[in-house]
Amino acid sequence: MNGQPGGSGFSPRDIQGNARGALGSLLSRLRRQQGMTGQQLGRLAGMSQAKVSKIENGVTTPTPHDVELLARALEAPEDVVADLVDRANGLRDQFTDWRLTAERLASTQQALGQDEERAARITVFQIGVVPGLLQTTEYARAVLGENTAVLSGIDPTQETRPAPSAVTVRIQRQEVLEDPHKQFDFIITESVLSTVVGGPAEMLAQLQRIRAVAALENVRIGILPWDAELAFPPLHGFHLFDDRVVVIDLISTTVVSRGSEDIRVYRAVFDHFVARATTDIGPIIDRHMYRYADAARTAAAAGDGR
Repeated sequence: MNGQPGGSGFSPRDIQGNARGALGSLLSRLRRQQGMTGQQLGRLAGMSQAKVSKIENGVTTPTPHDVELLARALEAPEDVVADLVDRANGLRDQFTDWRLTAERLASTQQALGQDEERAARITVFQIGVVPGLLQTTEYARAVLGENTAVLSGIDPTQETRPAPSAVTVRIQRQEVLEDPHKQFDFIITESVLSTVVGGPAEMLAQLQRIRAVAALENVRIGILPWDAELAFPPLHGFHLFDDRVVVIDLISTTVVSRGSEDIRVYRAVFDHFVARATTDIGPIIDRHMYRYADAARTAAAAGDGR
């Protein structure tokens, strides 16, 4: 045992790798039964010998289409073709675990940025913090500083500086908002606005940032008010990139799925939130800005010794 849940000794990534290897072995066995080389199979299937080798050795995750091309080039029976394609679809339905560490915060930001660059529609729901694409630099520094503390086992009440690269990459990701060919849909709960990150002055700047981004033609920001009646409890944040991948935010990890059923469920949940959110966010933002302005004045007065 190595401490994994249930004592299985396998992480989600191990399980996916084993399934990928099993599929590759089946294809390799079929090829050998046909007395065919990898180069010959690649030529018949319209792919390189190197790609065939990677699929057979479980190095890469093949698409269902790739598997079907290989199986048909090997003249496999229809039931075998269907089974192999089902296995390939199953690989894409499995979750991938991006286990977070303080050192990997920047690389996780880079991975999100790559998905944002590829997608035409970016959908984000958040329950605890302002979405990364909407954060000010100071807000991002405070959030990632807390993440660094928690992931490093440091007392989060102590001031912790996040890796500068993680903050930089998060802010650089925001350049994607300027692409008029992309559509952005953000839904946040009102509790996001009431959670103080950094301090009252930083929250005032953050709320102004949300208002400014909401004015962009390719951006829609909705807020789930306190009294919204929801059929689905908002348990955690998530991102949808087109209908291709869903990225789910948990405390110590980020979980990724490209499974069609997972994406369908999260799209339905998001649409449910959209129907109950308001895009007339001005009055809600104003209400919270008044509160933070009062708190900032009180803090300034206390600092002056009055």
